[in-house]
Amino acid sequence: MKKCTWCGKEHPDDATVCVIDAQSLAQREATMSPIQRNWLLMRATRAARSSQASSRKSVQLASASVGFSNAAVRHSQAARQAQSSGSFFRWLCLHLYSKWLLSCSGWLLGRSTQFSHRARAKLQTSKMILDSLGVKAMPPEKQAE
Repeated sequence: MKKCTWCGKEHPDDATVCVIDAQSLAQREATMSPIQRNWLLMRATRAARSSQASSRKSVQLASASVGFSNAAVRHSQAARQAQSSGSFFRWLCLHLYSKWLLSCSGWLLGRSTQFSHRARAKLQTSKMILDSLGVKAMPPEKQAE
């Protein structure tokens, strides 16, 4: 495996150029200029912030999904009551609406999962860049201080 000296991504032995930053994978001087280091630190920070935003969005979508699911349950119960009282049209409307709410809940949960995967990928990118620079990521409890 060859490791890019610019971003730290590992590539197969037959690769000649990094797919991330198009830098040559030929052996270079091990030291990195301050400009390169700062650029990589900014890139890692951007990836971490993007991960944080995606994580927040995932939580929002999951919460909305729970709300839709709870509304679907309430409307389904109301539909059962309408059915037992003999009101066919009311039952039909409530039944179809509860099914639609459940469908929306599933869609929101799927989007939440997508944002969660995106957040994880961005965080891994940030960690990979920081590892290539030899920088230890700050634990979450220290970030709050």
